[in-house]
Amino acid sequence: MVLVAGSKKGLFSMYSYEGIAKDLEGRTPILIDARDSENIVTVGNTDLSEAALNHLVKNQHKTIAQFIDFEDGRWFCFYRTFMGLAGRESGNQGQHLHFISYSYGLNRDQVVEDFKKGICPKNGYHVHLHGYWGESK
Repeated sequence: MVLVAGSKKGLFSMYSYEGIAKDLEGRTPILIDARDSENIVTVGNTDLSEAALNHLVKNQHKTIAQFIDFEDGRWFCFYRTFMGLAGRESGNQGQHLHFISYSYGLNRDQVVEDFKKGICPKNGYHVHLHGYWGESK
């Protein structure tokens, strides 16, 4: 998807990756609500146990990357992983998303190809999300 981003004639594009836990076999439902691991709610048919559904939710890998590109070669990207939004990435980052740009010395085309494979850059800036998804301050 490419959209014109404002009067500066930047282009907006978005890329995503979704991977699921490969060690589960069975039919996955359309939706899993695992906020309460003792009472998991699903929409759609599944033959997975509650423990398997909980494992699936905790081990999913989803990344969404959004770019704004300008004609002069500058680009900016905010990307988020479900683990980062939930505050479950390694380290003590809490709930956050990520920011990278042309100024980090990364090749944009390679970054996009990596995002499509579920590979995220190791450098960048963490944008902390205080109060997001019910996090207490």
